[in-house]
Amino acid sequence: MKDLWLNSSDCIEVNVDNQATLICFLFEKYYDPYIDSSTYLLRFLKCKKPEGVEGSVNSIEHTDKSFLSYLHQNNSRGLEVRTKDGKWFTFNPSASNFMAWSNGRIKACDHHVAVKEESQVRYSLGTFSYVTGMIETPKEFIDEAHPQQYKPFNHIDLLSY
Repeated sequence: MKDLWLNSSDCIEVNVDNQATLICFLFEKYYDPYIDSSTYLLRFLKCKKPEGVEGSVNSIEHTDKSFLSYLHQNNSRGLEVRTKDGKWFTFNPSASNFMAWSNGRIKACDHHVAVKEESQVRYSLGTFSYVTGMIETPKEFIDEAHPQQYKPFNHIDLLSY
């Protein structure tokens, strides 16, 4: 399978059409099995800076163990994401952002919460989905240029690890 992203030398119209076709194919093939094997956790999250602490208070840097994560936050803008070169930036996600399993082609980002003012209280609502069976890389994401990187695994067992 060709790389997921457009190459500047390629014809954009053809690539967009090919990518749209591929996305529809993958969606139709994998959507129902994913929905049938998913369970969800909804969490109300509150983060505030303790009194008398200097600087910003950050949660521990992490990536989510869920298969998909949806986050709705109030206007506090406390979510920070780390770039590949190690720099942190404040990120305000849209409601349509999600992460997907793709044989290492789309990676979950390291992130944490930064609370910078004592009066700031950050509320967010997180929905996390978990697969109740095995997670296995779709064969469409495996080719000579992208050999399989991960063995199939039980998602719930991973959470207990």
